[in-house]
Amino acid sequence: MIDVQKIYERLLDLLNELKAQLPPEDYKISFELIEAGEGDLALEEICNQIKVARISIPQRTYGELAALGTTMDMEEKPWLMLQSQVKP
Repeated sequence: MIDVQKIYERLLDLLNELKAQLPPEDYKISFELIEAGEGDLALEEICNQIKVARISIPQRTYGELAALGTTMDMEEKPWLMLQSQVKP
Protein backbone atom coordinates (compact mmCIF):
# COMPACT_ATOMS: atom_id res chain seq x y z
CA MET A 1 0.00 0.00 0.00
CA ILE A 2 1.20 3.48 -0.88
CA ASP A 3 1.92 5.77 2.06
CA VAL A 4 0.43 8.99 0.67
CA GLN A 5 1.69 11.11 3.56
CA LYS A 6 5.24 9.92 2.90
CA ILE A 7 4.91 10.88 -0.78
CA TYR A 8 3.81 14.39 0.14
CA GLU A 9 6.66 14.70 2.63
CA ARG A 10 9.16 13.64 -0.05
CA LEU A 11 7.64 16.11 -2.54
CA LEU A 12 7.87 18.90 0.00
CA ASP A 13 11.49 18.00 0.78
CA LEU A 14 12.34 18.18 -2.93
CA LEU A 15 10.52 21.46 -3.36
CA ASN A 16 12.35 22.95 -0.37
CA GLU A 17 15.69 21.86 -1.84
CA LEU A 18 14.83 23.83 -4.98
CA LYS A 19 13.31 26.84 -3.19
CA ALA A 20 16.34 29.11 -3.57
CA GLN A 21 16.41 28.50 -7.32
CA LEU A 22 12.70 28.98 -8.00
CA PRO A 23 10.79 32.23 -8.31
CA PRO A 24 8.67 32.70 -5.15
CA GLU A 25 5.40 32.43 -7.07
CA ASP A 26 6.45 29.10 -8.62
CA TYR A 27 7.40 27.76 -5.20
CA LYS A 28 4.03 28.88 -3.82
CA ILE A 29 2.08 27.15 -6.61
CA SER A 30 3.80 23.81 -6.03
CA PHE A 31 3.57 24.14 -2.26
CA GLU A 32 -0.18 24.77 -2.48
CA LEU A 33 -0.65 21.74 -4.76
CA ILE A 34 1.15 19.54 -2.23
CA GLU A 35 -0.89 20.97 0.64
CA ALA A 36 -4.10 20.34 -1.35
CA GLY A 37 -3.19 16.67 -1.78
CA GLU A 38 -2.51 16.97 -5.51
CA GLY A 39 0.76 15.05 -5.57
CA ASP A 40 0.73 14.18 -9.26
CA LEU A 41 -0.01 17.78 -10.27
CA ALA A 42 2.64 19.03 -7.85
CA LEU A 43 5.27 16.71 -9.32
CA GLU A 44 4.35 17.78 -12.85
CA GLU A 45 4.51 21.44 -11.84
CA ILE A 46 7.88 21.03 -10.11
CA CYS A 47 9.29 19.37 -13.24
CA ASN A 48 7.91 22.18 -15.42
CA GLN A 49 9.38 24.80 -13.11
CA ILE A 50 12.81 23.13 -13.22
CA LYS A 51 12.65 23.00 -17.03
CA VAL A 52 11.48 26.60 -17.52
CA ALA A 53 13.98 28.01 -15.02
CA ARG A 54 16.74 25.88 -16.60
CA ILE A 55 17.83 24.59 -13.22
CA SER A 56 20.60 22.00 -13.23
CA ILE A 57 19.73 19.18 -10.86
CA PRO A 58 21.84 16.44 -9.33
CA GLN A 59 21.24 12.83 -10.32
CA ARG A 60 19.82 12.19 -6.84
CA THR A 61 17.09 14.82 -7.36
CA TYR A 62 16.25 13.42 -10.79
CA GLY A 63 16.09 9.92 -9.34
CA GLU A 64 13.79 11.09 -6.55
CA LEU A 65 11.44 12.79 -9.04
CA ALA A 66 11.31 9.62 -11.12
CA ALA A 67 10.78 7.40 -8.07
CA LEU A 68 7.93 9.57 -6.80
CA GLY A 69 6.26 9.63 -10.21
CA THR A 70 6.57 5.87 -10.52
CA THR A 71 5.22 5.37 -6.99
CA MET A 72 2.23 7.56 -7.85
CA ASP A 73 1.75 5.50 -11.02
CA MET A 74 1.85 8.56 -13.26
CA GLU A 75 1.24 7.68 -16.90
CA GLU A 76 2.97 10.76 -18.23
CA LYS A 77 6.54 11.05 -17.13
CA PRO A 78 7.28 14.78 -16.77
CA TRP A 79 10.69 14.06 -15.26
CA LEU A 80 11.94 12.65 -18.60
CA MET A 81 12.17 16.17 -20.04
CA LEU A 82 14.75 16.96 -17.35
CA GLN A 83 17.38 14.44 -18.43
CA SER A 84 19.46 17.12 -20.17
CA GLN A 85 19.50 19.16 -16.96
CA VAL A 86 21.01 16.48 -14.76
CA LYS A 87 24.49 17.42 -13.59
CA PRO A 88 27.14 14.91 -14.62
